[in-house]
Amino acid sequence: MKERLCTCTPENIMDYTEKEIIELSKSLSTPEYSVPLKVKLLIIKRMYEIYGFSLSNDLLLALLVEVKQQMILAPAGGCKTTSSQIKLILLKIFWSKMYGRHLTSSECLCLVYNAENRHQMDKKHLDLLAPLSLHGFISFSEGNPSYVNSGITSHTLHSFCKYWISIYAEELKLSGYTVLEEGNALTFLSSAVNKIRKANPNTKIVVKMDRLKSLYDLVWGLNLDYADIGKSNELLLDSINAIGLLPNQIVDIFKTYDITKKFFKKYDFTDMLTIMDKLLVREDVRERMHSLYTCVVVDEIQDFTPLMMCILKKIVGPETRLLAIGDEDQSIYAFRGADVDNAVRFTEHFPESKVFQLTVNRRCKNNILDAATKVIGLNENRFAKTLVAEKEGGNVTLCPYIDDNDQMSCFIAKLREEKRETIFNSVACVREKIYGQPLTFSLFLYNIKNGNGIVPFPFFS
Repeated sequence: MKERLCTCTPENIMDYTEKEIIELSKSLSTPEYSVPLKVKLLIIKRMYEIYGFSLSNDLLLALLVEVKQQMILAPAGGCKTTSSQIKLILLKIFWSKMYGRHLTSSECLCLVYNAENRHQMDKKHLDLLAPLSLHGFISFSEGNPSYVNSGITSHTLHSFCKYWISIYAEELKLSGYTVLEEGNALTFLSSAVNKIRKANPNTKIVVKMDRLKSLYDLVWGLNLDYADIGKSNELLLDSINAIGLLPNQIVDIFKTYDITKKFFKKYDFTDMLTIMDKLLVREDVRERMHSLYTCVVVDEIQDFTPLMMCILKKIVGPETRLLAIGDEDQSIYAFRGADVDNAVRFTEHFPESKVFQLTVNRRCKNNILDAATKVIGLNENRFAKTLVAEKEGGNVTLCPYIDDNDQMSCFIAKLREEKRETIFNSVACVREKIYGQPLTFSLFLYNIKNGNGIVPFPFFS
């Protein structure tokens, strides 16, 4: 069996004394970035008193250590967003003491996975600062010795790329270009397919546009190009087989799609990344970014594609503070090109970095966590870790099934056995939206009501 990678968090960290944690933090911290750890410890403990949060040893170690580049592995319910923002607030508090100036909101770049998380990150940062201000621990008034800037600059990676593309639009020959929204992208792709059909009247071309667009995004997300379509990349080959077209047909469609976008002065969300990656080849652009962003916080690092990781490595300069938050066990977007190695091989991407682990799962009860750990533990490409649940109990039921229809039948049979109040307090989740309609139809067929006493009505499109 492949040897597991280890983090800087000892397996028995929960048994450490406060003094032992300080000594370990001192040995792991980069000397030029270190602050008096006993002082920092007092500040962290006071902050957690004000918040009313519990402070576990694993979290204390991750917050105490001062390094240029750091990744914190956080399990589901591990308070990863809270932890990352507290770490950033600590950096703001100590920055003026270390460098004689305050960190501004524009220097603190937070990259999140989607737009909703962007607003959550902004709110979380302010929500964590507000009680500290109310208790007189920090001040929002410039000139006050305890002054801390209240803002951050949060972006999805796509909105970040869009912002910088707009700055260099003229040089990139993209003046007047606008974003091609996803629905319109499918229309453009359909137009490209029709052009290929007309050019090849004797060739039958039948394809689902959403699958074709997913393949287009996947090619560039994997940091490949059209010449790689049809080559021995397992993920690409699976997607090509699902589409049912020959590689040369797919390439022709994609090239026509690119021409159509250019004609209408559009770029799509994948283009944002590829344009940004090429823009960052320029040393002057990289240096400009490095001078603007003193610290970068990255959420859900395990969901980054190889192309996204290339961009991140160029954004982070020689003196940039980097904090990445993620969990290789929660990597669920491989079909989009997300590479779990971004988390597992983080120290290879950023050689000066250190990886820490949060071990407490505050979301799942221990029986559920134990069952999940046994399954996920079969994965070899992951860190060695010990997870503990904060809550006791939890029911785990194994429901074997043969196919999708059998799965639905098993689920409905299970629901019909439950008491009405149990159903009212339950949520049915599906992995893909295509399962939503058969689920709704089954609930309708068996007159199973939701929490409002209403039977879901199936809609067909």
